[in-house]
Amino acid sequence: MTQPELISIDLTDDERDFMLGVLSEFGGPASYTPFPIKILGISTADEFDELLIRLRKAIWHSEPLSALDWARAQLLTETCWASDLIGSGLDFGTSYRDEQAAPLLRSIQRKLRRYPLASALFPDNGGRRTYAEPKHPHGSTQTSLVASRLPPRALSNPRSPRR
Repeated sequence: MTQPELISIDLTDDERDFMLGVLSEFGGPASYTPFPIKILGISTADEFDELLIRLRKAIWHSEPLSALDWARAQLLTETCWASDLIGSGLDFGTSYRDEQAAPLLRSIQRKLRRYPLASALFPDNGGRRTYAEPKHPHGSTQTSLVASRLPPRALSNPRSPRR
């Protein structure tokens, strides 16, 4: 089996410190919240703990990681910092206030988006249809009965607020 290509990301000291702090939250406030570890491609709590140790060590030492591990680090950083459901969220315990953390996270995201991280973590698009795939069998573009009753805006952007 061939080793995956390793990617070096030039994080600033603040970005690195932020990611390390967030990943450490899984041993603190975030340890009391559920986390869907299978989304990371692992299946046990021990594997999750080992992954966190490995990611923190690599980030601390500015070591390159595979696209899969960078994707895992990004997903864990985003969810742990922002989500009160599966992360630290409102109980985030590092020295970074939201006003500092949000720009750091955006800067990290900009650096990581240059690489195919999503496809490394979700090779089948996470089970979701891509824009290139037809919505219905045989290439039909007919909307479902339920979808036809929704306002057009709800169909085009599922994250848009309802009016």
